[in-house]
Amino acid sequence: MQIEKINNHKLKVILSATDLEENHIDVNHFMANSLESQELFLDILDLAEEEFNFYVDNSKLVIESISLANNLFIFTITKLGESIENDSEHYIYQFQDFNELYQALTSLPAGQKLLLYTYEQQYYLICHQHNHIGDLLNEFCTQKLCSEAIEQVLKEHGKKINL
Repeated sequence: MQIEKINNHKLKVILSATDLEENHIDVNHFMANSLESQELFLDILDLAEEEFNFYVDNSKLVIESISLANNLFIFTITKLGESIENDSEHYIYQFQDFNELYQALTSLPAGQKLLLYTYEQQYYLICHQHNHIGDLLNEFCTQKLCSEAIEQVLKEHGKKINL
């Protein structure tokens, strides 16, 4: 298990299948939000508190997760508060197949600065600032994500496609 403090409000946690086995958690139970996986999550927060002074207190948490093909799970835990805003300007639009992507791209005005990746047989379109094209992309995409961590995974493990 790796824990990295990104800033005072955000943690990145990487869990492997081995980490789950060591905690006597089956991958299927982990994905189903079992009691064991909740206990592991609380242990992670305790460890983050001890090692990184990352106190969640009664804060609301946003948890973004991604599962990689090599049985790695990456979590980004963001602590929300009144003074915290979404500091990410990275919007990632996920498309199940090429037809969805094609329909989205043909509906956009020319000259947009976008990055396109393919990863695990899906397409990911990255827009670094949310503007009016976000509304158009939302009509065609399967899921909209907002995470620099996911963008890093795509850069490391995905294949970039030039537009």
